[in-house]
Amino acid sequence: MDKLKSLFLVPGFMILINISALYSGENQINKNRMKLVSENGKTTFLIKKTKNGAQGEIKSPYISGASLLGDLTITDHTEDIVFTIKKIKFMTSWFNGYTEGECSAAGQIIFKNRENYFESQVTGEFAILDVLKGKIRYDIYYYKGKEGTIRFKNRLDRIQATVDFLKTKRLKPFYKNARNKPGDEGSFKKDTQALLFPELFGFKYLENKNLLDNSFDPVCLEQKTDRFLSDEMIWRKSYTDQIFPEYLQEIRNTGSMYKDYEESLDIFFVLYNLDYFFNHLLSGDVFIKK
Repeated sequence: MDKLKSLFLVPGFMILINISALYSGENQINKNRMKLVSENGKTTFLIKKTKNGAQGEIKSPYISGASLLGDLTITDHTEDIVFTIKKIKFMTSWFNGYTEGECSAAGQIIFKNRENYFESQVTGEFAILDVLKGKIRYDIYYYKGKEGTIRFKNRLDRIQATVDFLKTKRLKPFYKNARNKPGDEGSFKKDTQALLFPELFGFKYLENKNLLDNSFDPVCLEQKTDRFLSDEMIWRKSYTDQIFPEYLQEIRNTGSMYKDYEESLDIFFVLYNLDYFFNHLLSGDVFIKK
């Protein structure tokens, strides 16, 4: 911990800060914390002093619904900073409940000491490993402990499978916002809800945005036998069969995909943006102390 007295860094970005200011004097935010904010104001890094050493947490609207946590160390001689990600926490809510969970994770960024700033280098690929715990609330029903963890893992697995499918379509590689905002050409929600559930959000939108898969034959929509009811929703069998891989068809047909989407949109957004955020955006930015 002695080396932390001179220099400190935020993961994934370039920044300079005097560590001694973390815990004393007018620069002190409180006894154990300091917040650093990226120059564009979109990403924050919270530095924490714990009994186990210095730790960090990254939050950003680009991965709203999650935060990345890990340990901080400083190398000998060069005083480069190494941020090793250990966990990812998910938090999302809707009007009638919430979904929360925590997973172990792997990933590493080295911040090279460049005299008056640090330059980040991604040295370890980010990966979500094991589900550690989870809890889900649906109306008056609370699922915690072992059952909550199982339900969270099942939901996360379904969402990841759906996101993997979305990445094969003609969507943007990265979205700035999960939900619609004035001036946006297309938010994550607007594009993906139409692609996943055009029965509810419009086949016309897909056509106008050139998102309707070429393998889909619209003539099928005219067939009366093409409709079926599940979980009080009317779905088109032809769209499920022609667009979705077999491992997702039952998830969509039973309404589980729609339920996951409505209750945990932010987790869809996080998993979609995470690789781009980690490998492209967490590099070369400047952080300032707030």
